[in-house]
Amino acid sequence: MVQIVILLLAVVILQQCTTINLNAPFKKKEYDNYSYLKDGIEGKSYTIEPLPNKYPPIVTYHPTQNYFIIEADSVYIKLDSNGNELATITRKEGMEVPKFAHHIFSVRGVYNLSDKKIKEVLFKEVLNADRSISKNTWKALFGQHYQAAEIVIYGKELPYSEGEGFPVFFKIKEEWFKLLTGKRVLRANDDYEALKHVYPGYPAKFTRTVVLKDPFKKTFSDREREEYLLANNDRKNYTLNYSNNRKIKSLYFNKEMVDDEIAYTPIPISFSGTSYYRIKMKEGVLNFKESATKPIFMPVRNHFHWYILPDTCFNNSEVSFLEVRYPHNINNSGSDGLYIIKPK
Repeated sequence: MVQIVILLLAVVILQQCTTINLNAPFKKKEYDNYSYLKDGIEGKSYTIEPLPNKYPPIVTYHPTQNYFIIEADSVYIKLDSNGNELATITRKEGMEVPKFAHHIFSVRGVYNLSDKKIKEVLFKEVLNADRSISKNTWKALFGQHYQAAEIVIYGKELPYSEGEGFPVFFKIKEEWFKLLTGKRVLRANDDYEALKHVYPGYPAKFTRTVVLKDPFKKTFSDREREEYLLANNDRKNYTLNYSNNRKIKSLYFNKEMVDDEIAYTPIPISFSGTSYYRIKMKEGVLNFKESATKPIFMPVRNHFHWYILPDTCFNNSEVSFLEVRYPHNINNSGSDGLYIIKPK
């Protein structure tokens, strides 16, 4: 009995604390056919395809028009509910998509991504371009345009090269106006509505997009990223529910090298290797492999963020997004980036 216990203990130690893979005989032959994400993954009913990379990627969804917006390094992309590309707009200096907006603002005009034929509409007028008007005059202009506008969007803080301050965008009777604040103004809050601090009672007026979320790792698909880093006054914009019943399952982990050791000792506490994964979709599965780490006596740790729609929109689309973020270049498969999971 003692010998059996010692033998079992030795097996556990060899498997958990060395690079020896005692479970190799149990590795299924089909795993050898799994591909890395960077090579594209094709299933019977779904595919995983790479998208133009931006770190961190920004993905939002329009809940009533049923389309996705992706902010990539060099382009803005509009995708339909099946993940098919509807439009791309080349990204130029000075362009921005304000938080939760579906409008792209350039230096000279605006693109409305909800339009069937997306084109740049030039500003009818840029007000206070030279930042010279008085505070009282500015307040009068702002109030006048705010009351008349069907859409009001507060832009992001401008850099020094563009005169600083904040732009405010108004749509009045199908025409767009841009009003610039002075250089010295309080910083924008969580919604980039700088003027709510200065002139309370003037919220933005537009249909908001929603962000996607990885409910397991509690990360969002926009510039806020980590849930625990959200400021208290920002949490109200991230209160939607996201079901956590979709998982990326590790089927088998092959240890290849020591990833970490106890300080000043050769005793390993974590291993790097290749993990073979399965994603169970509504109608079928997707299989792939990627580099991963495994602390001793702990589950495999992947480097994914699987962004899904909130419950209120979940049945509108089967599309989701997979972000790969490797912490370093050691045992990096080269698959870093953003991927779309979509039906065929």
